[in-house]
Amino acid sequence: MSLRSLGNPAGIAVTWDGLAQFQRMCEELAGDPGEGLEVVVEEQLEIIGRRADYYCPKDTHSLVDSRQTWVQEGARGLMDGAITYGGGPVGVKDPAEYALFVHEDPVARHKPPTRWKWLQVAFDEKRAAAPKAIAAAFELRVTRAGRLAKR
Repeated sequence: MSLRSLGNPAGIAVTWDGLAQFQRMCEELAGDPGEGLEVVVEEQLEIIGRRADYYCPKDTHSLVDSRQTWVQEGARGLMDGAITYGGGPVGVKDPAEYALFVHEDPVARHKPPTRWKWLQVAFDEKRAAAPKAIAAAFELRVTRAGRLAKR
């Protein structure tokens, strides 16, 4: 997973870089899980998104209300997913065009537990559980060395 700015310079997103490669490794060991993978990826992104909402500044709630979590089939049938604030690929909600500025401003004051870098912090806190949950959808496990193995 990685944090990046959207094409809209004011929006931010966490994209799941490496998801396609991880999916390929799972499929090589266990075959295609069908729609189960999309459900698990959505669940993991939603967990990270809820944690990000907890940290997200809420002066007017426009920023936290702009969050979108999406998963879609990408190139060659591989999953692609992201969490966005301030607009994004779906483009349905209020763009909250100041998302990037609020996220990256280290001197802005926020009432705890809200903070700057809210999406990055939530991502860092929750990302370790995601590969394990995805592997479980394939009836695999992640070893201590970080490799995939059959249960």
